[in-house]
Amino acid sequence: GPCVLNRINVHRPCVAAMAAASKAASAPLMLLPLLLLLSVHLRALGVDAATPGGSEATTPIVASSPSCTAAPGTMAEGTADDSGLIQVAGHLEQEPFRMGGSHGGLQGPKYLFRWYKQNCDPGYDFCGWLEFCSKGEDKFGYRLPGVTTCEIEDAPVIRMAPGRRYLLILRNLNEAANGTDSETNIHTHGLHIVGDGNGDDMTRFVQSGNCLKYNWTIGADHMGGTFWYHPHRHTLTNLQLSGGAFGMMIIEEQKDLLRELTRREQRKVSAWLDNELLLVAFDTGVGGEVLGNGKPQAHFSIVNQEWYRLRVAAVRPRALTRNLVIHPSGNDCLAHAVAYDGVWRFAVPRFASKFEYPLTGASRIDLAIKCSGAEAVNITFAGDTVAVLHVEQGQATKATPFASGNRQWYPARPDYLPDLQTLPASKANKFTSLWRVSGRSPACSSSTTKRGKRTCRSGRSSSTRPRSGSSSRPRSTPSTCTSTTSRSSGTAGRTTKSASTTIPSRRLRLARTALSAS
Repeated sequence: GPCVLNRINVHRPCVAAMAAASKAASAPLMLLPLLLLLSVHLRALGVDAATPGGSEATTPIVASSPSCTAAPGTMAEGTADDSGLIQVAGHLEQEPFRMGGSHGGLQGPKYLFRWYKQNCDPGYDFCGWLEFCSKGEDKFGYRLPGVTTCEIEDAPVIRMAPGRRYLLILRNLNEAANGTDSETNIHTHGLHIVGDGNGDDMTRFVQSGNCLKYNWTIGADHMGGTFWYHPHRHTLTNLQLSGGAFGMMIIEEQKDLLRELTRREQRKVSAWLDNELLLVAFDTGVGGEVLGNGKPQAHFSIVNQEWYRLRVAAVRPRALTRNLVIHPSGNDCLAHAVAYDGVWRFAVPRFASKFEYPLTGASRIDLAIKCSGAEAVNITFAGDTVAVLHVEQGQATKATPFASGNRQWYPARPDYLPDLQTLPASKANKFTSLWRVSGRSPACSSSTTKRGKRTCRSGRSSSTRPRSGSSSRPRSTPSTCTSTTSRSSGTAGRTTKSASTTIPSRRLRLARTALSAS
């Protein structure tokens, strides 16, 4: 079977081979054939066992190296490959591509990162260059080659597609400090990729004037979503992040994301997915200042009654929770959550429209939003206006986040993100609480209390999902739960300790000991 080392989940044949090699350490002659076989198999896959992230060296590249100074090659001339990843034509000496106001229905930060198909190291589908820059002693940022300023708004949006291998070369142009204080790196926050070797290893770093290669291999089963990137050089992370070094990162959607929808529904939902509004909300933590896409306020133009996908990445160095609030003013607006932290909801979109969402300093949220009216819609983060939606009159398309009949739909999910509510659980893994609330439990549809004994029937989500075209939601099947208290039920809502549970006595004693110790 395949032995893949550049993914998080190492296949069993690979684990078995490594285990056998470990046991055979005392017998070199027996070990040699196994190592040779494993080496040949890995080389056939283009993987180096010494560097799980890929076959390149994990040490920084000196400034004089061609890999650090060479100009990137040309990109596919304005075409999109079969994965849907947009490739923008251009050369290094040309002005970096500006997203401006709109590009293919997309509005957001100033620049879009450019991936090149030529002049890449062998084994990569795309390669690109990103510069880490400084301005003064406490201002930092990321920018494209050819950009001469170093502002928060210069950080490009990096887009990648599942099933592709990307080579990123990070150039450290930090002139704000010398020695160890000039070191930096880059971390892909939220991506499901390898975390060692030349992958997303946060212990690697590069000093000013040199470059560092990163192998970002996006698995074919990687769920599409909204992510972000930032420096993660330990002891310098807060300084560089607070100084403005961060940007949005997007993984394109899987081809089978909408497989439960009919072709007609897929066209309408796909149209909504393409209507993107990208917002990076940065709470500086200084004087209540909040920036939208690097500016005091980000401005978007939306068509009256048109559905949009609003991607939001919240950035706050100390990661405190702040609220993102949409203020409809005199407009009639709807806002439905569709994804959290780069992971789709199980049912899309959320049925209830909601205008306030708590976000930490590293959270992301995707919303389906639509407004009608003539007034501007303000979006605040941490109490300050971070973006303004300007509602314009125009012809709305048939784009929608809903299936036919305003129904929810169920995105296809990779194996590493299963719905835990639908998975069978053994008796040993079933959760039984040591504490309960007296009286009728809100989780139970009916309850009976008699001499301290309460029996209730609660709803449990089944694994049955509606088929395409069905308007029904997942059915609930009754399950029985029983608990016994050491005293008769008192006032509803009062918490009492359970004297008898389904947990074995030894485990119960250990759990109670842990509770008392804490």
